[in-house]
Amino acid sequence: MASTIHILVLLEEARSLPPAIRGLKGRGYTVTTLVAPFASKAVITFLRKHSVDVVLLVVRTGGAMRTIVRSLRQVRTAASTASLLIMGSHFQFEDVGMLLHAGVFSILPASCPPARLVKTVRQGLKNRQRLDHILQLSTRLEAAYAALSEDRKRLRVWSRDLSRLYGMNQLLAEQLNHKGVMQTLGVGLGEIIPHDFLSLFLKNGEQVWSSLQTEAPVDEAEIQRSLDATRQLGRQFVNADSSPHGATVRTRGCEFLLPLSLASEKIGLLRLVRWSNKPFDEYQSKVLTMIATPLALALRNADLYQQLESLAMKDALTEALNRRAFENILDRELKRARRYRSHLSLILLDIDHFKAINDQFGHQSGDRILRELAAIVKKAIREIDVLVRYGGEEFVVVLPGTKLDEAMGVAHRIKSAIDGYPFLNEGANIQLTVSMGVAHYPDPDVGSSGTLFEQADQALYAAKRNGRNRIEVAWRIEAAAAKVCHP
Repeated sequence: MASTIHILVLLEEARSLPPAIRGLKGRGYTVTTLVAPFASKAVITFLRKHSVDVVLLVVRTGGAMRTIVRSLRQVRTAASTASLLIMGSHFQFEDVGMLLHAGVFSILPASCPPARLVKTVRQGLKNRQRLDHILQLSTRLEAAYAALSEDRKRLRVWSRDLSRLYGMNQLLAEQLNHKGVMQTLGVGLGEIIPHDFLSLFLKNGEQVWSSLQTEAPVDEAEIQRSLDATRQLGRQFVNADSSPHGATVRTRGCEFLLPLSLASEKIGLLRLVRWSNKPFDEYQSKVLTMIATPLALALRNADLYQQLESLAMKDALTEALNRRAFENILDRELKRARRYRSHLSLILLDIDHFKAINDQFGHQSGDRILRELAAIVKKAIREIDVLVRYGGEEFVVVLPGTKLDEAMGVAHRIKSAIDGYPFLNEGANIQLTVSMGVAHYPDPDVGSSGTLFEQADQALYAAKRNGRNRIEVAWRIEAAAAKVCHP
């Protein structure tokens, strides 16, 4: 074991070695002697290139102590694990303190006996071993502390994201339509998993909702390509026999696909994209998987609510929208017409003498006539037009983007279809006529959806007053009234 010990003896000037040092060579130690200033380049280079266990500095009497201490610190830096010994004479008390503070293990007199030097070397080596052990423990402790610090950091991130997930899931549970679900998802998920583009394919109706999260300019063609890709992937998921579990990473880690299912029911597909080519990590994949069930539940609840709302907004007999739906639709369409400076027309239709038909043929026949009439009107209008059963035998047709002359054309088309239609009741041919009132926006007298309806109602009243089976327009009524007042 002694043959493995390397002792470096440093001499500032050429001189004979003290007997104790010469005796080290006979005990199996490897001893190298360098004659050079203690902190010279040659010494520092040697220490950095060779493994040295003990560095023994032989100091001449009267040397500058501060220079020696400075040199010792440089030697210590170059050979941090070596045991430092110093040999010299006539050290003052304050010199000893400075040397020990500089890292010297032991101070020996120049006339030190060989046995004492050997004993001191061995003690220094043992001390070095203890120091190495302490350094190793310190290194492991630092590594453990660093790992603990990382764990704490990850725990803080996890706690923060759990809190955000909880809040987002609570908001998702409160949404009653797809738009609300998408807005909640776009805002909440962006805080947890940064991404550039979010798109959501829904099985029902094959809708694709999207949310752009990046502030960087994006080409419209790129957005359209991404939407098309989401629709294609969504169809593949819906039509596949089996469903993957958890998030799937694609495109070199820059794209997430999350299937949305409840038991065996497939709801849709969520797709996140990073155009920045920064890949998603495993942690984000786990977080994304955690929202699959809450999001699927929110989407299914939105579907159910939409179905219920649709039923609540429809007239059970004719399947036209009901009066409750009409108020919201008319108000919305009037606001849109104002915003875009477009046209909006309204037709109010009433079956002439419908009470007499009910009295003569019965209410079941009356109900059948109402259903058939609603079907006739639906065929005569566009898909964007809205048919409403306002009450009893009274219907309303809302015509977005329609000028007055165009609305009159629609009204005449409806009237002609009804006039020539054979309403049959047990072989009896029932001939129906209808009266209509037409109102239009923009009009200086139309300040609200209520006044627009009032004008159509006044026009309908005029049609009935003037003999029924006719169409009247609101402005014509005003013109006629003005003519009567100012002949």
